[in-house]
Order: sequence, then C-alpha cells, then structure tokens
Amino acid sequence: MAGLAAAALLGTAFASSDGLARTGIFGSPGFTESDTSEWLNTGAPDFREVVESLRPSDIPLPAGRSWQPVIDTQVANGQREPAMMQVTGVRSAFAHYAVCVWDGEWLAARQAGDTARVGQAAEVIRGVPSWPIFVETDGGGTVDWLRSIAEAATHGDEGPIRQDIRANCSSSWIGVDQ
Repeated sequence: MAGLAAAALLGTAFASSDGLARTGIFGSPGFTESDTSEWLNTGAPDFREVVESLRPSDIPLPAGRSWQPVIDTQVANGQREPAMMQVTGVRSAFAHYAVCVWDGEWLAARQAGDTARVGQAAEVIRGVPSWPIFVETDGGGTVDWLRSIAEAATHGDEGPIRQDIRANCSSSWIGVDQ
C-alpha cells in the first residue's frame, strides 16, 4: 500500500512540476528510501541550474578541482533517464564526488612524494566522516567506512583508499591509476 501511495505521489509530482526541476513536493518523514527534502524532476530543462544552486559551500575541493564533473554527470544522467530525485540525493552526490577527488589527491600526492599535499589531503579526509550530509543520511555503516578511510590515510595505508575509489568513484573524476 505504501508503495502505491509513493508511486501515486511521484506520478503527481512529475505531472505537476510544470516542466520545472523544482516540484514543490517534499518527502515524508519515516520513509526509509526518502527524506523530507524536495523531489526534483531531473528531466526538466532547468535541472542544471538547480543542481548548480545546490553546490556545497562547506565542502572543500583540492586546488585546481571544480564541481563541474559531478554537475555534468548528474545532469547527463537526468536527461538520459528523467526521474525524480530528492535534493538530498544531489547533495550526497556532491559529497561523494568530493571524497573521490580527495582520495585521488591523496594517492597522487603520495605517488609524487609531495608530503605537504599528502598531509593536506589526509587532514580533509579525516574531516569527511563529520560532514553534515554524511551524518544526516548515514543509515548505518557509511560514517564508519569513511572513518576507516581517514584512518588509512593517516597511517599511509593505500588499500582502503584504492578500494573506495574502485567501488565508488568514476576514474574520470580521480585522474590517477586505481
């Protein structure tokens, strides 16, 4: 019954969005697969602008990196297969991208023997488990996994970082051998 209600809600959201990414429809508390953030129409012509407006100001990126690759990926996926996605999903994509580029930065700095960059990357990676988006959405295990990656970076252990990159990151985002 709940599944039918959710499908009806999504159908209504898709139909009532007037072709705009912002639907004005928000998730209901208590559902395991959604939260209370707004549902976005990924196939809408203004989806790129909405994604760009959700770019985080509280998550750093390594020097020379930008949010453009994750924005382009989200928009391309949304245009290819229009669907409904919550704001929290967009925010999570930004955060996961940042984890990937910091993992890649840490590996690249190690390969280059640049201890200053290794230290900077490790410092950011140590802070990742406390990023609000991960704390807010952790259903069990994500923050613990991020802590294990941070510990590995602190101790110079490439294994967990390479594993995270292989499992969760686009090679085009990282720019180093996995």
